Amino acid sequence: MTAGSLIGSVVADRYRVLELLGEGGMGCVYRVEHVRNGRPYALKVLDPEFAGDENLAERFRREALVTSRLDHPSIVYLADFGWLPSGQPYLVMEYVPGESLRARMESLAPALMPLLDVLDVLIQVARALDVAHRAGIVHRDLKPENLLLSRGPDGLEVVK
Repeated sequence: MTAGSLIGSVVADRYRVLELLGEGGMGCVYRVEHVRNGRPYALKVLDPEFAGDENLAERFRREALVTSRLDHPSIVYLADFGWLPSGQPYLVMEYVPGESLRARMESLAPALMPLLDVLDVLIQVARALDVAHRAGIVHRDLKPENLLLSRGPDGLEVVK
């Protein structure tokens, strides 16, 4: 399956795949919309090479169940999960508009982020990690590319 091969399809009779947002070492992330209410989500699909790994599939299932119960403003809400007919696991998550911390850092280069902005990001990330760790979840891929900066309803920046 190629990265863009899901575009135009409907996953689980609920999520219309609109566009590829990015690719990583373990899979692809798409922007999707719920077919009945039009709400946007992000769909993460693991690469086919990982679909046959029973240990990875079980870890995925356990982490999806626990993650779906986490509630924190800086933790992306997990709305749904399952398996494609091909056997590939997928997650349906809150869609977060904005930019990655990596993009923000690059846009400021060669200057650095202001210290108060850095502290705000670190505090939000630390609080979210505390909630996840208390639930037994360890984020295995924490890096600037995976931290999203978005605006909350109050206009303040939220790290996801």
